[in-house]
Amino acid sequence: MADSHESRYSDREAARARLAARQAARQASNSTSKSASTRASNQASNSASTRTSNSASSPATRSVSREASSSTSSQVSSSTSSQVSSQTSSPASNRTSNPPSRQTPSPASRTTSVSQRKDSTTSARNQAKSGGATLVETALGIADKAGSALRRALEWMLQHPKAVITCIVGLLVIICVVTVARSCATRDSLETAEQNRTAYEQQSEYVEGEINLPASLDPQVEEQLKTMALENDDVDWIVRHTEEIGVDGEKVLKKLLKLVAKEEQAISFVRNLPEKYPQEAGEPFTDAVVKGTVPHLYQWDERWGYTVYSGTLFGVTGCCPTCMSMVYMGLTGSNDKTPYDMGKLADDMGYMEDYAGTDARFLTEGAPKLGMSCQEMMASADVLESVLQEGCVVICNMDVGDFTETGHYIVATGCDKSGNVTVNDPYSVVNSEKTWDANLIADQAISFYVFSAS
Repeated sequence: MADSHESRYSDREAARARLAARQAARQASNSTSKSASTRASNQASNSASTRTSNSASSPATRSVSREASSSTSSQVSSSTSSQVSSQTSSPASNRTSNPPSRQTPSPASRTTSVSQRKDSTTSARNQAKSGGATLVETALGIADKAGSALRRALEWMLQHPKAVITCIVGLLVIICVVTVARSCATRDSLETAEQNRTAYEQQSEYVEGEINLPASLDPQVEEQLKTMALENDDVDWIVRHTEEIGVDGEKVLKKLLKLVAKEEQAISFVRNLPEKYPQEAGEPFTDAVVKGTVPHLYQWDERWGYTVYSGTLFGVTGCCPTCMSMVYMGLTGSNDKTPYDMGKLADDMGYMEDYAGTDARFLTEGAPKLGMSCQEMMASADVLESVLQEGCVVICNMDVGDFTETGHYIVATGCDKSGNVTVNDPYSVVNSEKTWDANLIADQAISFYVFSAS
């Protein structure tokens, strides 16, 4: 029974000790570290463990344990009481350990802060007043300087009236010149704008289909004609009256339109065609000729181009008679045989073909009748260069290529050491004004007809 009573007593003491330790830990959580709580808990735990072991040991041992436990409990209680007492009696120290944000400023410090703010505000106002005064002083200084300069300028003008008048007159002259220049520029701009507007309106008319060009005409030729018609009245008339020009059919009409697009000198010939075609006979050639120099003659020359040859317009089909006339005038020095005369000779000899031009045999057979000799030769660059350098004149029967789309005759009149050949093309001024490579001519030729004086 004694042992049981002592055991219960020890348990109550241990419970009291644990309760005191917990309270001490909660009260000291804000001011003590975690280590103090850990030590109190360990002491209570050790005390309980000792009592538990003493309940199973001998009475002497349990007696010693009770004394030790009592001593430990007294120590813990004393320690706890002292800690609580120190926390209760030292609130100032706890407030000191709190963060600065929780501190309440004293009245003295608040007074000092308000005084500092008033001082800074006063200082800022003083600086603003000082800056404003400085700006005013600066503005007044600038105004004084400007006034002084103006007074000096007025004094100078009063002392030098002639110079002032000269400056004023010069300024007026400059203003007048600028005004006149601007008015001229404005007038030119208006005129240019009016011209552009008129051209645009004319071009718009073409786009709307007021011209009547063949549907099979080359698109590039068509665009070229429209462009030319904007600046050339004859071309404008031509593209609007194609039904009057194409009296011999669409094939002839397309040739004439291409001629207009490529040969500026032939425009008047095509424009006057409705009034002059067909012409009964050709007109004489009255220009002077020099023996040894082959003149430039064109089949669409108005002196014979409106006559009928090979079933249609001589200006389209008369290339071979025109070449024969050029060779004749160059080798004989006589101008009595015009292209029209050579066409009649070819027709009389039976070498004119309806709608196909002239048979090449007219060249070899007709030459002796005109006091010349003609020899047909193979078309090669070497032959062409050789006979031209000997002083002969060559009529080239050309196939499709740079000179024609169907068949054509041209006259080769000379050749330099580099193989550049000069030609008289009876259908093209453009081709006649440049030189041609002998190899190109030979490659596109069917044969060469070499002429010399008898």
